[in-house]
Amino acid sequence: MTEVIANLKDLATKLPKGINTNALALVEKMTTPIEGLGDDPEKAKWRPTNIKLVQGTTDRSKLPKGATIGTLVLGENVMDQPLRVIVLGVWNGRQMWDPDQNTAKLLCSSPDGKAGYLGYDCKNGCPHSVWDDVAKRTECGATYEMLVITEDLTEIFKVSFSKTGYANGKLWFSKMKEAGVALYRKVYGLRSETNKQYKQVESLVVEYYSDPKERDTAPELLEFLSEMFKMVQSDRKESLDSFHKGIADKRAKGLVAALPNANAGTVMIDAPAPAAETSAQAKKYSV
Repeated sequence: MTEVIANLKDLATKLPKGINTNALALVEKMTTPIEGLGDDPEKAKWRPTNIKLVQGTTDRSKLPKGATIGTLVLGENVMDQPLRVIVLGVWNGRQMWDPDQNTAKLLCSSPDGKAGYLGYDCKNGCPHSVWDDVAKRTECGATYEMLVITEDLTEIFKVSFSKTGYANGKLWFSKMKEAGVALYRKVYGLRSETNKQYKQVESLVVEYYSDPKERDTAPELLEFLSEMFKMVQSDRKESLDSFHKGIADKRAKGLVAALPNANAGTVMIDAPAPAAETSAQAKKYSV
């Protein structure tokens, strides 16, 4: 991994003036722990965060000044729209949230839509993925997860599409497939829009450019992005291998969660510990 990071830094220095500074700062941020942040070194390491779309129900007291309904927030910054991004990875997943919306608690999730942290097989045998004819839904919903980098190479973050936004993620996936080239060769725009069906909900939508000057990634960025893409994909594979090993160990020990009890609520158990050999770098891109 040290060699990969060194190569990324070398490629960053060769980028055009201005953007090379952004790329170097990003690589530095991704690979340098925050000094003095507690006693656990893992918590001091960089991990990509999810971009937030401010809703009418969002607690704005915790958001940066100027964040209003429909605003895109990344960390402490309000982002301009459309936010031009380049995709480094796209994956299917699943999430099950506490039905009490006031808790905003994630009860189970799957990084690849195949197995969840509770230990069940998502498509065969999981009681939470069974269709409810009365509620017209499943307890656990499918998601699309994209890892993207801003066109100016200042930030890497995750974009999640679920529930009312799932269709927008599915469309983006189909557009990437239709393009027929490496993900990082195309630029897309992210912006918010009031949901056409649910008027009180803001949705994240993607702009697809027809003009090659807007649509195609600048040639001078491709070598750096290719190396970043390879690192992300390698880390993703290592992370999934570790996750599924943990699930297999849990099943072997009989630690699959009990079924929900109508009187006692959903029974929770601890998520499987990652395999010891998993690198900290790989954990960064878990979704």
